[in-house]
Amino acid sequence: MLALSTRHPFAKRPSVRVDDLAGDKVLSLSGPVPDYWLDHLLPRTTPAGRLIERGERAVTRQELLALVGAGRGVHPAAAHEIRYYARPNIAYVPFDDAPPLEYGLVWQAAADTHRIRAFAETAVEVVRR
Repeated sequence: MLALSTRHPFAKRPSVRVDDLAGDKVLSLSGPVPDYWLDHLLPRTTPAGRLIERGERAVTRQELLALVGAGRGVHPAAAHEIRYYARPNIAYVPFDDAPPLEYGLVWQAAADTHRIRAFAETAVEVVRR
């Protein structure tokens, strides 16, 4: 999904394409995210090779949504955000050519403990049910 201001020209479209990102600033969250991970989630170029400009980086999800709602940029989002982060000034438009955003548990190898592994195993069991 692409989260964008309801005033954005794409807000009434039935879908968008990854190439459409070249016309806007793409906003993201800040934090200890490695560059390769951010590049995977928010590529620097479109499939056609057009530059995707990165905009502001927000500290919290709520700050990010406030920036999107104010028209300061757009943000690729997971489909569940429609349910959990619905706002009257934000539209969520599906991509018709992007793979789904997948989630998974990650943690630093140096911080690995028995409790973390047990939690991860339990989470996998719950999801498989």
